[in-house]
Amino acid sequence: MVIPTCRLVDTLMTCGVASSGLTRQPWRTANQAPLRAASVRGSPLSSLSQSNCSFGLNLNGDRSPFAAGPRKSTVVIGCGKTIEDDPSVSETGDDTEDQKVSRVRPKVPERDFTGTAYVPVYVMLPLNVIDMNCQLVDPQGLTNDMKILKSAGVDGVMVDCWWGIVEAEAPQAYNWSGYKELFKIVRDLNLKLQVVMSFHECGGNVGDDVFIPLPRWIIQIGETNPHIYFTDREGRRNSECLTWGIDKERVLKSRTALEVYFDYMRSFRVECDEFFQDGVISEIEVGLGPCGELRYPSYPAKHGWTYPGIGEFQQKSGDIRFGQELQTMQALIHLDPMRLGFSVTVVTSIVTMLSGIHWWYKTASHAAELTAGFYNPSNRDGYAPIAAMLKKHGVTLNFTCFEMRTLDQYEGFPEALADPEGLVWQVLNAAWDVSLPVASENALPCYDREGYNKILENAKPLHDPDGRHLSAFTYLRHSAVLMQRHNFEEFGRFVKRMHDNAPESCLSELTRPRFVEDNGEGDETEDMQKLIVTSEEDDEEGDGTDMDVKEEDGDSENRAKHIADQAMVGVEAGMLSDSFDDQFQYHHEVQDQVSTPGGGSGGRKCRPLEEKERTKLRERHRRAITARILAGLRRHGNYNLRVRADINDVIAALAREAGWVVLPDGTTFPSRSQGSRSVGGPSAAATQTSSHQSPQQEPPPSLKGISPGYPTSVEYNSGQMKGLLVPSPSPYDLSAGAHPQTSVMMGDGVDTPRIQPLTAGTVDTINVKQIVDVYPKLSEREFAGSAYVPVYVMLPLGVMNMKCELADPDGLLQQLRALKSADVDGVKVDCWWGIVEAHAPQEYNWHGYKKLCQIVRQLKLKLQVIMSFHECGGNVGDDVCIPLPHWVAEIGRSNPDIFFTDKEGRRNPECLSWGIDKERVLRGRTAVEVYFDYMRSFRVHFDEFFDEGVISMVEIGLGPCGELRYPSNPVKNGWRYPGIGEFQCYDQYLMRSLRKAAEARGHPFWSRVPDNCGSYNSQPHETGFFCDGGDYDGYHGRFFLNWYSQILVDHGDLVLSLSKLAFEGTCTAAKLPSIHWWYKTASHAAELTAGFYNSCNRDGYAAIVAMLKKHGATLNFCFSDLGVLNQQPMDFADGYVDSDGLFWQVLNAAWDVSIQIVSESVFPCHDRLAYNKILDNVKPLNDPDGRHPLSFTYHRLNSVLMDRYNFLEFQRFVKRIHGEAVVEMQVQV
Repeated sequence: MVIPTCRLVDTLMTCGVASSGLTRQPWRTANQAPLRAASVRGSPLSSLSQSNCSFGLNLNGDRSPFAAGPRKSTVVIGCGKTIEDDPSVSETGDDTEDQKVSRVRPKVPERDFTGTAYVPVYVMLPLNVIDMNCQLVDPQGLTNDMKILKSAGVDGVMVDCWWGIVEAEAPQAYNWSGYKELFKIVRDLNLKLQVVMSFHECGGNVGDDVFIPLPRWIIQIGETNPHIYFTDREGRRNSECLTWGIDKERVLKSRTALEVYFDYMRSFRVECDEFFQDGVISEIEVGLGPCGELRYPSYPAKHGWTYPGIGEFQQKSGDIRFGQELQTMQALIHLDPMRLGFSVTVVTSIVTMLSGIHWWYKTASHAAELTAGFYNPSNRDGYAPIAAMLKKHGVTLNFTCFEMRTLDQYEGFPEALADPEGLVWQVLNAAWDVSLPVASENALPCYDREGYNKILENAKPLHDPDGRHLSAFTYLRHSAVLMQRHNFEEFGRFVKRMHDNAPESCLSELTRPRFVEDNGEGDETEDMQKLIVTSEEDDEEGDGTDMDVKEEDGDSENRAKHIADQAMVGVEAGMLSDSFDDQFQYHHEVQDQVSTPGGGSGGRKCRPLEEKERTKLRERHRRAITARILAGLRRHGNYNLRVRADINDVIAALAREAGWVVLPDGTTFPSRSQGSRSVGGPSAAATQTSSHQSPQQEPPPSLKGISPGYPTSVEYNSGQMKGLLVPSPSPYDLSAGAHPQTSVMMGDGVDTPRIQPLTAGTVDTINVKQIVDVYPKLSEREFAGSAYVPVYVMLPLGVMNMKCELADPDGLLQQLRALKSADVDGVKVDCWWGIVEAHAPQEYNWHGYKKLCQIVRQLKLKLQVIMSFHECGGNVGDDVCIPLPHWVAEIGRSNPDIFFTDKEGRRNPECLSWGIDKERVLRGRTAVEVYFDYMRSFRVHFDEFFDEGVISMVEIGLGPCGELRYPSNPVKNGWRYPGIGEFQCYDQYLMRSLRKAAEARGHPFWSRVPDNCGSYNSQPHETGFFCDGGDYDGYHGRFFLNWYSQILVDHGDLVLSLSKLAFEGTCTAAKLPSIHWWYKTASHAAELTAGFYNSCNRDGYAAIVAMLKKHGATLNFCFSDLGVLNQQPMDFADGYVDSDGLFWQVLNAAWDVSIQIVSESVFPCHDRLAYNKILDNVKPLNDPDGRHPLSFTYHRLNSVLMDRYNFLEFQRFVKRIHGEAVVEMQVQV
């Protein structure tokens, strides 16, 4: 039988070039499980050619390389099989199958890439193009295949130069003959060549169809010294490549591994010099590990690894210097172009490849990446140091996974939490942030339009402000499956779009190619003419069939649209519909009718592909319905559902709405107050409060007696805060609703017992008997003999009145004596700017603070002083009001832009805006000059106390509450926990800075704050900016967050540089807040608005601790005790709070740069459970270096602490934190 062909303009010329995209769906063979891998380079699944299989089309009628059988033109569909030989393929059946494929293909809107940047496309040649004797297997067939690629517009090909072939027999005995012959063919065809220096073995991985071991002389060395290979914990050696532990060890016949690699590459450069000079070799990719990738061989299939296993660390008995950072790997030497011998006068780019290990990417640890050597857990960018290393050597990054879609990874292994799209975006940004060129190739074969579209979207990102794109794309790998008609058609369409050409409208009507018998005579022109013979009869027949298909498709689309509308109505009514299953049944019937003229069994040959597409569409539709249901419940029903909520969360929310109690383990029972609850449903609840009202629930048994119950969200959001001073709205506010109001003190005064969970909610006083009931039952660590950690106690806010006099000297002296009897090391006090410099610039009144220092010295205590440049009042626990200096307030009335401003124009007079740090708007002085003069005055007036060592530390206030952060969550402006807060940069000075930064970046239109960030009390999923996949990770979002967080770092850097001058020789500190809510979300929204760019895969505290290290400053970090955190209402249990995780991150960031840490509690604590939590944080268990904070400050001295029972418990805590043994106290009630 003769297979008809189509015109060259419709087939080969439209194909352009073969691309190396990853296939989102792993290609499967008969009886084969899904193959999923980070890359199939070196062991690619796409390499379907075997030593007896053809991999392409034939121009001259000669046998294709690796083909077996008679000399004829044919298409090979498998090992040794051709279309002519396969009884399952007929002309009619093939047409039907292709028509069905075209109908099943989702009709998704596509971007127009016409006029976009030209991205070269290369095609990877089969693994076995060169035999073990370094000879081309079939030169003539290879030439024919590359002619077809050339006619399709391909830019070039890629080939592995196997170390095990070239240097197989003896050291430095190189044989390049086969490769030089290949390079000549490529040059004759005017193609380009990408060459891979493959220092690994081929075979034993996914898709490997040949076996090419390491050189035999290496294997002989390995038999006597197996430690030259990577080794797992079971002692199994992996001979895929040499361990990096011998890079500088002379164990390879008196040479190190680096010297062996260098000699090999230098030989290649010398032997192939003519191809470098001619520009044939355009790129050299240096193999750095297994499969040529820079990674550890952590998931070897030969050792039993299967997807989605996390792999194993590859270290055993000192065979590698494990634990080195990736940027210190010997790749630093591999990648130096001069040392490689590739002359800089020749335009040849050096490339290295990274593996796309995307499984377990959505977990906190990123376990599969860790075992492979990428230190990329949550809140750390493990690819930034690699990108910086590559940038240092001028090397291009080649990355995989560009065709994979995250949604598809959940179809087979949803538990793997894979996210290839997130990984690609992270690596792209890491590379482009340092202006590093990026190339790509696919991990698995790609034949479908969705996969190609994904490659195109990543290769040419939409709306990239700098027009960045891939430098090249390599299709992995040339095979017979790619050359099948429907695959070849899609591939050709993809290549045109990569080359910025619009695909021709007739492309979808291409008919199956016909290959003509040829006797091998005639020139290339005649060969090409024979190849492009067209059958008009087939064209006419195809046109008629296509028209029928279009008509049926139209009916199917109309019905699908109608069904989708019905499904949406059902969703809004809260009902699920099975209509989509009916839609698929109808679609299936239509395809069966169109597949053959009689609707018979001829259409069953494409059943697997059709079923696969139907399953995909059904699953996507189901997820879309679920997403809309959850969004509706959140928005209209006020249900606080977590981001990745499932049906259990929905049922639990509905049960709570009905008055039932649902415990975390799923136990559900009616509440005692169920009978008295009004039945109003979600809508009724929405009219009563802005947050979902859930019933009160009993605390866990271990906390019975500590708290009478959990406050409801109504109590939180209604603002009923006991003991909180709520000042009047700022007179500087620009919002229309702002109006003056008298400040009101709510509560009983300073000594009122209060435990305020985070920001609001009334909590009853803890009963003494209840505490006694709890602590004898606790299991505790033994701290006797541990390191001595000094303990300080924060003095009350009202210890100093507005005249800078001690409010109650005698009472204070009595309390300090009691603290001294408890072995407290010292006290801590705020030196309020609004008291000391209250009336006029540079008129300081230190009288009361001097008296305090004298009392502290008399009692032989130490003193820590805070330079408090902020106002007191309006925040959690504030029971007095101490505004900024009066003269500053006068300036603020005429120039309110000296204060932080939110998007509504409300001014926050709590502290000065960082935008005036260098602006002379404070009576001829800048803000930092005012701060410096204040600190210098303090240092001069208290010189004697510094000299005597009474003042042990000075903490520099850097923002609201003395903390280095933006005032993003002001209670006075309506913020309530766990709101994300708002950006605070709308004053004219910060907006001017943003405008300058945008212009310097080359995008003046970025001189605005993102407008989809929600409000103070929004939650991340309710905003377009902070939601998963939101704009925070987009181009503008990344620019804005970098600028916003850099302003914070610059402010700290400037003020601390001056404090270092003022307090030379004295320990200085800066305080960071513990913004732990929404910590477990991807965006970390509450931290972003506060100025900490700590989103997923970024360490937002690294830059801050580096700045502190520069000035020798100590870090003061707050953490919440367990007792307070357990008093959070159940409504907010899904606020993704993780105070422990945040504390551990900041702790490690500081200790990584060797800076000292001090710590303090956030809220008052009086129970043993909370004290034990503090002890665990202050003295980490099993820390290898025995590190601990420099001191701990208890927050705060009050009458509740001085109660007999609470004070005895506090004494016990002090002894334990001092490392002393304690005797249990028997308290009589």
